[in-house]
Amino acid sequence: AGLRVLRLPRPPQGRLLRRGYEPYLTHVPLTYFALRGGAYQLAHATHPPDALAATRWKRYSGAPVILSYMGVPDFAGVREYRRGLEHLQAALEHCDAVVALSRYAADAFRDWLGYEARVISPGVNLTAFLPASRRTANPTIVCSAAVGVARKHVGLLVDAFALVRQNHPDAELILSRPRNLSDAARAGVDITAPGIRWLDLDNRAELARRYAEAWAVALPAQDEAFGLVLIEALACGTPVVGLARGG
Repeated sequence: AGLRVLRLPRPPQGRLLRRGYEPYLTHVPLTYFALRGGAYQLAHATHPPDALAATRWKRYSGAPVILSYMGVPDFAGVREYRRGLEHLQAALEHCDAVVALSRYAADAFRDWLGYEARVISPGVNLTAFLPASRRTANPTIVCSAAVGVARKHVGLLVDAFALVRQNHPDAELILSRPRNLSDAARAGVDITAPGIRWLDLDNRAELARRYAEAWAVALPAQDEAFGLVLIEALACGTPVVGLARGG
């Protein structure tokens, strides 16, 4: 057969999120019943909650289960959410393989959890992320990080951009527009800072075009497992800036 990606409805999860639980826990029953309803030879989860559902399906199907872990399972990472460590440990015990996105993340698996994860770094779609024929006329920096996530440090970038504007008053900083700008404000981002443009960077074609036309792409995030956005920007021939920490 071929690869099939299961995209399921998203049940409300606000109450669980407010109580500090990790995202996607409400998906677990849907994931399990979706797997039970198909004749699949393998399940590949990208979040521990889905891995929990898949390993339960494994008891019924006997098929292997793989978890690709998107983060860094260090002290802060595994305790970011209530019962997050418990869910990840269950996945490590019952999945046939767990994949880390970088050697940095794999080292955290070994050092903090005593688990030897396999390393498979993300690939880049080179038909989508290509160099452009020209850059923007004005100095332009792009950051596609989620502004509402504190460890992405988008507020730090906005503060640094104010220094750039002192020497280049026509410079622009393009940020990914959240569903609600108040999320950015709560994360310490000055949403009224001059020179900022909010665009829908969830659209891959728009993202690739902005990367290719920018003068630089920045990712001020701490403890990224890999930093795919920087690699995608490099595929567009654009210089990148990031923290010297993480994957």
